[in-house]
Amino acid sequence: ASPSSSAPSSSDPVRSALAALNHVLFIQLSFQGDSERYYDARNSFINDVLKRRLGIPISLAVVYMCVSHRIGLRLTGVNA
Repeated sequence: ASPSSSAPSSSDPVRSALAALNHVLFIQLSFQGDSERYYDARNSFINDVLKRRLGIPISLAVVYMCVSHRIGLRLTGVNA
């Protein structure tokens, strides 16, 4: 599912937190995958991913999980 243009409200606090996280990271801050230069090494270095707001799926997932932990959501990767 793609992030919506506005942060939706929900009666479920976890869904609300995830919607807000999606809104901030993908709408307000414009984090996204680097489809033009997928193999660029900067897409794997977290400092560059944070600065450029571009990365490969695994580096974006690391950013997402770290931010989610900071707001109290304990997300884990598949097979974790």
